[in-house]
Amino acid sequence: MNNKIQLSSNHNRSLSVTARAIEKTVSEIELLLNGNHKTYTAEIIEPVYSKEKKEEILKKLNKLKEVNDEMFETLKLRSQKLAEDRVVYSNLSYLWTILIDSKSDKLTRYGDVPADNAEIIDNYIDRLLNIIGELKQYRS
Repeated sequence: MNNKIQLSSNHNRSLSVTARAIEKTVSEIELLLNGNHKTYTAEIIEPVYSKEKKEEILKKLNKLKEVNDEMFETLKLRSQKLAEDRVVYSNLSYLWTILIDSKSDKLTRYGDVPADNAEIIDNYIDRLLNIIGELKQYRS
């Protein structure tokens, strides 16, 4: 590979984001295919690949990681350093926004919400928002 490569800071930043996206996505797929993914109440993933097909996919994913790592090193891309509390706070803020948009008065964009349903929905949403508010207090 060419050791003389010199990227502008904008190009470096953009390709660094791309490399991180590849790394995270490959990791998530590997966890899924290896049966080590987190199970959820609201999302159920049904296995469909045969053992052989999973092995083929995992090999290709490994190659994808290798090329991504090579690109990262060759282009001298920069790792992003994130403070743990900022990652947590950012995710909580994202959840806060989704919950605010899930209150009964916002659900009317999908049709009328009967008053008795609105009360139940808002009760749950408010309880969830309160917990998120409490979690946000743990910011360093």
